[in-house]
Amino acid sequence: MARGFSVVIPARLASTRLPEKLLRVVKGKPLIQWTWENALKTKATNVTVVTDSKEIFNTIHSKGGQAFMTAEHHETGTDRINQYIAETNLPDAELIINLQGDEPLLSPDLVNDLADFMIDNNFVFSTLCKPFESDEELKDINKVKVQLSEDKKAVAFSRKPLGDLSIKQNFHHIGVYGYSAGVLTYFAGLEQTNNEKREKLEQLRALDNNLDIHVLKIDECCSFGIDTLEDLNKLEGLLTNETSG
Repeated sequence: MARGFSVVIPARLASTRLPEKLLRVVKGKPLIQWTWENALKTKATNVTVVTDSKEIFNTIHSKGGQAFMTAEHHETGTDRINQYIAETNLPDAELIINLQGDEPLLSPDLVNDLADFMIDNNFVFSTLCKPFESDEELKDINKVKVQLSEDKKAVAFSRKPLGDLSIKQNFHHIGVYGYSAGVLTYFAGLEQTNNEKREKLEQLRALDNNLDIHVLKIDECCSFGIDTLEDLNKLEGLLTNETSG
């Protein structure tokens, strides 16, 4: 029997640039519902939203979905998932794909591809990347860069171009992670590192502690996070085109 995987969507209510964005209604549904419904299209055996918000919990639960209440004090989605792992006694070998609650357009096929990549190679910590399309995109500090070794492990992450600063040595990191429950628990228990604090990139804690992150290169990814009203309007336009096309 093929090994399965779970999708877990950390969903914090508080957000700075777009307050309570996960409850913002787009074409009749809260944003978090769009993300959850999209995750149901993957091959995951289980999809769970983990949240500190009763409103988000009730939104998912009222649609027949699985939701889990966490403490409010968690600083990261990883910490939120870690509480879920601990309180539901997930086995260490359980494969978890961590999806961002504000990215409802991530292709379900990419989620399946990442899970297959990990299962086929017995990897326990993985993520995605794609080529940059232009020098302008490469210089955008909001687009995280990753540099890869010959065996496709992450060597470095940064908001600035790495290596010789060229497109050939830099790939656009896609913030979707897969890990075994045991590795996530170990990672969540590590102290924040100076590199992580400086760059505000949690994955640097893994590299600073000699954890391998295997990276699956993909050709393209049309997903984007919702952080502003402009993003929300862009999403509504894309969803309108999908339903009318």
